[in-house]
Amino acid sequence: MSDRIELRGLRVMATCGVLPEEKARRQPFEIDMDVHADLGVASLSDDLSDTIDYGALCSLVAGIADAQDFDLLERFAGRLAEA
Repeated sequence: MSDRIELRGLRVMATCGVLPEEKARRQPFEIDMDVHADLGVASLSDDLSDTIDYGALCSLVAGIADAQDFDLLERFAGRLAEA
């Protein structure tokens, strides 16, 4: 059985779209994410290294949005899921 951490309303600026005006400027995106993981150890240890570091997760998402351009929103979402 896995636990779930919900990340809601993370706002990033990214380049995503196929139209010239979409490629010309970064746009705001609001990202909601569910991360499934076994958090049983963290529930006993109270140690950050045993769980998902929310700050690191937010930095990961922001870094992808900042460093990569996407034509499709589906690819943007897929890239975040891969990471």
